[in-house]
Amino acid sequence: MNKLKEHKFPANSFIGGWYIPKKITKSLIGLHGSDKRYQKSGVTYEPDGSVNYNHKKSIDICVKPFTNHKITQPYENYVIQCVKNYSKKYFFCNELESYGLHEEYNIQRYEKGGGFYSWHCERNGNAFSFRHLVFMTYLNDVSNGGTEFYYQKIKCPAKNGLTLIWPADWTHTHRGVISKKEEIEKCVHKNDKIIIVDKIVLKVARVNISLIAAFKSFILILYSKN
Repeated sequence: MNKLKEHKFPANSFIGGWYIPKKITKSLIGLHGSDKRYQKSGVTYEPDGSVNYNHKKSIDICVKPFTNHKITQPYENYVIQCVKNYSKKYFFCNELESYGLHEEYNIQRYEKGGGFYSWHCERNGNAFSFRHLVFMTYLNDVSNGGTEFYYQKIKCPAKNGLTLIWPADWTHTHRGVISKKEEIEKCVHKNDKIIIVDKIVLKVARVNISLIAAFKSFILILYSKN
């Protein structure tokens, strides 16, 4: 696997970013639109684990990791590579316990005006206390869309293939930058956790990031203009 190009963030932001091949993101977008029977309206979860339909507007499909699927497995392999890059850069993240990707994740499509509107983090209650890292991949370019991190004062642009990894805690409270002009598709790792386990957790891949359960929820984001 070739070395991935890094998207530079300030070192003290604890946000990492690397670009995966566009052929991977293209195949994920195709998978999302291949069968509408598996599509559903996006939801979020409260600290007690209850469902909330008001914070996010998206069309999701849920993916189970590590099934050797011809489309999702290559993506998960790249997520793992990104996690390894992150753990080398911020090596104290490995001082917890073994972590990895063990939760299902979402491929999401945001139509014009859609997105994750509310400020949130990925470890927001006892139900998600096992999460460690988060990941997200943009599947296409969106000129005025992306992700905003509250305390870091960073707005990350939605660029095709850019895969982000960051800590799951409140220190990295974030929300979507809503595009009024273009549709956005994302592949989101839904509540990835890093838990104590010898697995790789990727948010759409989690890799050794949390108590194998703390990988949090890596979020794989796909943005589509079509």
